[in-house]
Amino acid sequence: NGNQLALGGSLALYFSRARTRAEITDSSSSSTQTSVTASKGISIITSTDQEIDTGAGGVARSQSGAAIGVAVATNTIENTSTSGISADSSRHMTVRALDGDITIGSFEKSHIISVALGVALGGGQVSGAGSATVNIITCTSDARILNAALVEASKGISIRALDEMDPSDARDSGQVASGEREGRLSDAMDKSKAKIGTGAGGIAAGKGSASAGAGSSINTIRNTQSARIEDSTKVEAKGGSVDLLATSSAKMIVVALGVAANKGSLAQGGSVNVNTIANTKRSQVKGS
Repeated sequence: NGNQLALGGSLALYFSRARTRAEITDSSSSSTQTSVTASKGISIITSTDQEIDTGAGGVARSQSGAAIGVAVATNTIENTSTSGISADSSRHMTVRALDGDITIGSFEKSHIISVALGVALGGGQVSGAGSATVNIITCTSDARILNAALVEASKGISIRALDEMDPSDARDSGQVASGEREGRLSDAMDKSKAKIGTGAGGIAAGKGSASAGAGSSINTIRNTQSARIEDSTKVEAKGGSVDLLATSSAKMIVVALGVAANKGSLAQGGSVNVNTIANTKRSQVKGS
């Protein structure tokens, strides 16, 4: 722009939702017993991998007028993962692995990488630049054995939800999850990792009376993990142990920058970061 107001801006909005479920289940309308028997092992596995990479930029330049540059990026990921053996309240389901492990795996990985930058170069009275990023990850994992009459394996039963999706690791978890112990009955394990990497910046330079640059970033990660055996008549380890473990981890790398330069009377730069990580973990045996 030569002499008048120059405006530059962009807005990026992204939303991703995944719901995965893998279960051996029955129906309350069934009048007969539900039975699943494998000569070797049984694997019930779901996997989710979500990543959002975004960039937003606003650049404004005016030789003698005001210049304003704005950029906003908003990203949301929601994951819900359910894996297990689940019957109705009548407890008439049986699941047996005659020569192997029963593996229940729920794998999920959520990453957000977001950058927003506002730039204003003005020759008039005012130069203003700002940017904002808002990033939200919500993960819910439920690894479970519910209302079963009998769950039995000759080796191990592994119930786990992990942040790294490697089905071979899930199949081997009866041996590797507890210091290479074989014959482990139940590794009811729930792990989740969510990562946010984001940057927001505002750069303003002018010759007039005022320049202002601001960057703001708001980031939230909420993880809920449950590893549970509930209301089941018999869960038996013929050659191992029963273990339940729920863990979670989350990581943020956040940069916000505000830069202002002015030949006149006022130059103001500032930044704001608001980051929240909320993890809820539960491991329990109840009513069994």
